[in-house]
Amino acid sequence: MIIATAEGFCNMKGYEKNMEYRCKRGYSGGLVEKYMRIPGRGAMLERGDRYEGVANASAVRCPHTCSRHMAFGNIVGKSVRRGLAAVFAFAALVLCGCGQQQELNERTVYALGTVCTISIYGEEALADEAEQLLYAIDQEMSWRRAESDISKINEGSGGFVEVSEDTFRVIARALEIGKASGGALDITAGVLTREWNISEDPHVPDRETIERGLELIDYSRVELDEETCSVKIGEGQFLDVGAVAKGYAADRLTLLFREGGVKSGLINLGGNVCVIGKRPDGRGYRTGIRDPEKGEGENFAVMTVKSDKTIVVSGAYERQFTENGVTYHHILDPKTGYPAESDVLSSVIVADSSMTADALSTAVFVMGADKGLALAEQTEGAEALVVTKSGTLRHTDGLYSECSIELVKGCRYVEEG
Repeated sequence: MIIATAEGFCNMKGYEKNMEYRCKRGYSGGLVEKYMRIPGRGAMLERGDRYEGVANASAVRCPHTCSRHMAFGNIVGKSVRRGLAAVFAFAALVLCGCGQQQELNERTVYALGTVCTISIYGEEALADEAEQLLYAIDQEMSWRRAESDISKINEGSGGFVEVSEDTFRVIARALEIGKASGGALDITAGVLTREWNISEDPHVPDRETIERGLELIDYSRVELDEETCSVKIGEGQFLDVGAVAKGYAADRLTLLFREGGVKSGLINLGGNVCVIGKRPDGRGYRTGIRDPEKGEGENFAVMTVKSDKTIVVSGAYERQFTENGVTYHHILDPKTGYPAESDVLSSVIVADSSMTADALSTAVFVMGADKGLALAEQTEGAEALVVTKSGTLRHTDGLYSECSIELVKGCRYVEEG
């Protein structure tokens, strides 16, 4: 067992301010009005009693990550059915043995392009409200939905477009991480994620298409008008907020549950895991971290975080396709237009905010271990662990003040130093 030995955070100024972005004219359109008051990534289990209560932070994804929510009977594909079965196992086992003094309420829904599970010890009405909130955010954030805020922004490129407070906050935070990462995270890279279309029709765009797209990728051209809750992108630009939307939804659910008096629970939005308190028996929630070089459900470590933390993992294994003998993954480098080629196999972020962790996990993967860990050190309320291609585990100084990590027997990875 690795024991927590370090502590402390560094700061990235402006985060707290921007989590409080609100439209001064009190806009409440788009989402259900009662959700506008709030300020502010296949679940599997390790075999055996030793790892009872372990969720997996790799994602259960529909083969069409198009942000549609569907009835489970209509979800096709063996991988998704296996994923759903695993999710139900996760929900049943991760909270088992926790006592009967509180009511366990669970929901498993399809939203934000993935399978989402909610397991809380709290009122059933809260779980119902959380489900509707997921659908509402889903309807605002997908560029594939014609009526979403993101689609309206993309269609209105060159002019300001009024959006919901949720969309405004997501874009504002993405731009902050974009600037801090030097463009390693860039939501205007949507112009090329659309062309690669890895979720529905994966293919390698021709060089001319990529070069045209690169000319349009520039987060600094996105303008925000806080007074009117409006967003403007440059002519021809195209936003994709997929790297931050799930994280934002997880943060909203966490706040909803805290305000509703929930003391214990777990949220898993396709691998964005949020821990609320501890299990009712006093033990911490444990999350399996997928081995990026092995198959689904194969973990290299089990992480136990402090209460009220989030874990987000990014890896090339999540979505891939092969063309002409070459395998491509879904995390694009905005500077090249091709899948990122850093020394990182997997990036794991432990943070206070799931939205920050979501964005940061992508940026760290693209930037590579040295620059990525430096970014994480500068980000308030966030710590990072990276698995490198050389087989080393590297981390920020404060990681073990926020969690403990137990490597799975036979793991080939070795902690640096």
